[in-house]
Amino acid sequence: MKPLLVYLGLKPEENIFRFWGGQVANKIEENAYIKKAKIHRKIPSTIQIEVEERTHYYSAEFLGKYAYIGKQGYILEIAEDSKQKLILQGIGTPEEQVVEKNRLNQEDIEKIEDVMKIMSVIKEYELDSKATSIDIHDKNNYSIYFEEEKKRVYLGDSTNLSNKLLYVNAIIEQEKGKAGEIFANGDVNQKFKVYFKESLNL
Repeated sequence: MKPLLVYLGLKPEENIFRFWGGQVANKIEENAYIKKAKIHRKIPSTIQIEVEERTHYYSAEFLGKYAYIGKQGYILEIAEDSKQKLILQGIGTPEEQVVEKNRLNQEDIEKIEDVMKIMSVIKEYELDSKATSIDIHDKNNYSIYFEEEKKRVYLGDSTNLSNKLLYVNAIIEQEKGKAGEIFANGDVNQKFKVYFKESLNL
């Protein structure tokens, strides 16, 4: 592998006073995984490169492939597999805009904020590692699939998550080994009862 400076089109023996840090930082930031790059000169002969990275948290399905997505909705990479990250189904960003370095549209970004809230509460019940996909096409009816449990959970919108998931967790434990659907998409504060419907074809 070439040294980083050579890769960036620089020569190891180049005089650091002729070194244009801004240009190099811009070149580094062409990589979608790099949020910000800073270049520092250190006398007599050292160039220090500091980068702030973006992290792949979700994989969005599109055109038979996966777009790796960061928390802020930036598209980091297009790949053939999901890398076992939570898969976002039903993104609304037009296909032609799903390219590296682009950002999902505003509606999808807002839905990702909801996903983060949902996953935060799910983590409290140690179910986050079991969630394999979440359908975000309708912000009023999010649904999560737990492949290991063979269950799909319909959450409705992102309100009352703690109450909804308290019941969901209890049903998952109670219905171990049974494939089916859990309906938590009503107002649990208005006497809606979360319930399980067994299915052989989920």
